[in-house]
Amino acid sequence: MIQERHIDDTSAEKIARAYLEYQFREGEKSIFSLLGDEKAVIAYLKAGIKTLSRCGWLYRSEGGEAWIAIDFSDDRVPFSAMLSNLAQAVRAVGLCRMARLAKLRNGDRKPLAAAMRRAGKPFVHVEMLCVLPQWQKQGWMRRLTEYAFFIADERGLDCVLETDESAKAEMYMHLGMRLAQIRRVSSEIAFYDLIREQPHS
Repeated sequence: MIQERHIDDTSAEKIARAYLEYQFREGEKSIFSLLGDEKAVIAYLKAGIKTLSRCGWLYRSEGGEAWIAIDFSDDRVPFSAMLSNLAQAVRAVGLCRMARLAKLRNGDRKPLAAAMRRAGKPFVHVEMLCVLPQWQKQGWMRRLTEYAFFIADERGLDCVLETDESAKAEMYMHLGMRLAQIRRVSSEIAFYDLIREQPHS
């Protein structure tokens, strides 16, 4: 995997569109559906992707088919990157919609990653995993997930991620992760917290 510290606008938009255009199971929706406006969602997602890149957490396959963002539980977003992301996000969706999204983001319970940080338990955190549409169902999700496991195993750490659809959660479970909890935002919107634990955990 190649570290991508300065992602270009075109690549960031491809990733954002892959998220936006993903077909959820019937009866399930992305939290970004609450924002409504496609252009605003793309701009909001691009802001987050560029922040991951600036932090040095974003990696891509050699041909750009697939992308993953990985950090560690004690990593922090630099203040300048945080300010830039906040400004771009507010421009994209407006302060009111961003505040509503932030309020709903956790769902009905504390995210697993936040709980583990609070408990002082170190872990590897998958912030984002994206396979571009034309490369899906060709093993890229497995390769990216195994890359995250490799990073975690090198340091003897658990690997944590969240996803927003039951089918994705099932795929991660098939690859060796355990579903720790489901956080409900509404009857149609939920987050699935998954963990792949080290043998001693």
